[in-house]
Amino acid sequence: MVERLMDLLPSIIVLFIVAVSSFGFFETAISRCIRDQDHNKFEAFQRWAKDNRKKAYFAFHLPTLLLFSPSKEELMFRVPLLVLFGSISALAWLGIIMSAMAFSLVHYSSPLNDPIFEATSKNEDEDKKRGLRKIKRARAMISLIFGIMIGYLGVRYQSLWLCASIHASWNLVMAVILPFLIHRLRTMKR
Repeated sequence: MVERLMDLLPSIIVLFIVAVSSFGFFETAISRCIRDQDHNKFEAFQRWAKDNRKKAYFAFHLPTLLLFSPSKEELMFRVPLLVLFGSISALAWLGIIMSAMAFSLVHYSSPLNDPIFEATSKNEDEDKKRGLRKIKRARAMISLIFGIMIGYLGVRYQSLWLCASIHASWNLVMAVILPFLIHRLRTMKR
């Protein structure tokens, strides 16, 4: 186990630096975007993001999806698997499933950076709230399956970079490419 940790240490350090520097970038950039100090920082940033959707998307949403989230989530959910399990076994499968369940729970309970949740307010009618709950459950199930798959690949190949790159690619496809294609299909039908 110590040997695996030492083998993974350079990758862990690089991903940690990516996560921390991304967070530092967001703190600095948000401070520059908001000049209104009368309200809390989060509310002021939300107002700025609504007024500057394209800037917010490219300056914050994409870096979050492609750098910050994959690096921090792989550090939290896959590093323990790779350190504890050197190969696939019954115990490794238990760890993979438990890690995937935690990964899924985080994606269920976190509406941040999700356009679906940003577009709705607390005063929405009950049908919309019910629809959002269905979307959250579907997102949790997809995250569970994805977590199992990426956990398996990580343990099987003992590669944190494989996990992080698949995660970043998945985020790119699900949050950028798929919505773009859906939008293009909708506009072609008109």
